[in-house]
Amino acid sequence: MKLFIFPHSGGFGHNYNFFKKYQFKNIDEIYAYNYPRKLRPESKVKDERDFSERVRNAIEWVLSHDIKSGEYLLFGHSLGAFVAYEVGMELKKHGLNPLTVIMSSQNPPVSFPKIRKDFENLYIDIDYFIERLGGTNCNMNKKSMDFYKSLLISDLKLLSTYYPKVPEKDEKLDDITVFCGDDDPVLYPEYWGEWELCSSSCEKFTYHGTHFYIYQYKEDVMKKIDQHVKGG
Repeated sequence: MKLFIFPHSGGFGHNYNFFKKYQFKNIDEIYAYNYPRKLRPESKVKDERDFSERVRNAIEWVLSHDIKSGEYLLFGHSLGAFVAYEVGMELKKHGLNPLTVIMSSQNPPVSFPKIRKDFENLYIDIDYFIERLGGTNCNMNKKSMDFYKSLLISDLKLLSTYYPKVPEKDEKLDDITVFCGDDDPVLYPEYWGEWELCSSSCEKFTYHGTHFYIYQYKEDVMKKIDQHVKGG
């Protein structure tokens, strides 16, 4: 079983290296993705122009690992959850169903059009947004913080180009697993019932915490993922 991880906005694959340290019983290979970014002026990497391009690049990355239907999982945190969902939806169309798509700290994708306006201008007051989310290193120096902010702003602008569709019954994912904190400022409980529009089956786990609850409950989250694989 293979697990593919998509980071939060402004994040990198190494932020989720704790997955690789956990002794999974039912997952053999773990891969953490780095979004294509032009991090240095001399870099030949091109910045992604919109969210659909981010998804296409992510699909190519997953396919490069020789996946088989029902033998891989997709995990995404925050913005990465939307990436994981769209990758799973597209791969299902080609007969490569994920065992489950694990969505952490995110709303049901189909509800995003209703809350888009609340996300479109977050980067205007990026310091306030970061403070609300928590999870950043308070000891980060100014240069590092400015670099993080630039990545976060870029990712938030990409998110503003995300236009999910409500899938038909036969297009829905077979399974979604949801993890979240009970005090996450970017979640909208009034739309929580819309998970059933995204997947035929959905299991939800809520922890006491904010947007980055996962760093407090790493062991339990990974244990539940491992158990879900065994049960699946």
